[in-house]
Amino acid sequence: MGQTLELERAAALRERRTTIRVACFLPAGYQPQPSGNLADGRITNLGVQGLGVLGSRKVQEGAEVEVRFFLPGEDQALRMAGVVRWTEDVPETQEQRFGIEYARLDDTIRFC
Repeated sequence: MGQTLELERAAALRERRTTIRVACFLPAGYQPQPSGNLADGRITNLGVQGLGVLGSRKVQEGAEVEVRFFLPGEDQALRMAGVVRWTEDVPETQEQRFGIEYARLDDTIRFC
């Protein structure tokens, strides 16, 4: 019962978005700040205010993280800082889904 309530809560949080996110599959690295180790993940969606990650290492809601990834056709990695707003464990793969709201993002990058 507890897990069901947690999943419903995570779904409700995601439904509060005010902007559209685009589904994608981009390899990424993420690092809890200020001194966490870099972990492997995949960006599952991108939006103006945040992004979704499926990660190999768990993070906590409220944690500050830095995400690094390459857009298709680009040679330089994008680095974005943000705050974890929700998490959801994926027991089948021992991974975790989580949503990041950008903390600071230059408008020239945001709208590229």
